[in-house]
Order: sequence, then structure tokens, then C-alpha cells
Amino acid sequence: MNRELIRYRRAVKRQLRCTGKTRRTILHRFQSMLDSFLDEHPVATAEDLITAFGPPEAMASLLCEDLTEADRRSYYRKQQLIRITGGILIVLLLLFSFHVFFQKQHPMVSVDSFSTGPIEESTSQATP
Repeated sequence: MNRELIRYRRAVKRQLRCTGKTRRTILHRFQSMLDSFLDEHPVATAEDLITAFGPPEAMASLLCEDLTEADRRSYYRKQQLIRITGGILIVLLLLFSFHVFFQKQHPMVSVDSFSTGPIEESTSQATP
């Protein structure tokens, strides 16, 4: 039963759409609900959990019913920021990869590879 309980709790946690602090509070409240259920039904199975609490998606939406609009907006703003930052990092990584690839394909001649010695003048001079 312990594994089934952990799987169910993890599935509910994945479905929660809220920020970290709020998620911890909700999960703490949900854990106390699970503990009281297990006190009453010590040999409960996964089917018993689903019968008592419903599928994880439904349980997560039930737990999130009392979230304020500000909490929801904060979560979605954070998710949007993570997506934008991830996209920018991917673009930068691609640009850097192209740079390295083309640098290896067409190496630029460095200034140090040229001779730094004095320029010799021609000894034959044209006479008029």
C-alpha cells in the first residue's frame, strides 16, 4: 500500500497548478487527509484511495478550489517566465553551437601566425 499511496500523492502533486509555498501548504493539508484515511482503513488499496478521493486530477482541482486569482496568476506568470528563459537559452546554445561548428570548418588565420620579423627590402634597385 505504501507505494500506491506515494504514487497517488505524487500524481496529485503533479496536477497542482500553484506556486511552491502554496503547494507545500496544500500538500501538507492533503497529507493529513491521507493520514486520517489510513488510520480508518489501514489495509487500503489504490482502488480504495481512488474511491475515497477520486482520480488524482479531480483531487488536485478540489484542493486548488480555494486558491485566489492572484495565486493562479502568479503561477502562470512564473511558468511563462520559465518558458521564455528556456527558449532564450536554447537559442543562445544553438547560436554558440553554430559559431563553434563554422569556426572549425573555416578557421580564421590568427595574427600571430604571420612573420613578425623585419621586412626585407629588395637589394636590386632600378637605375635610371
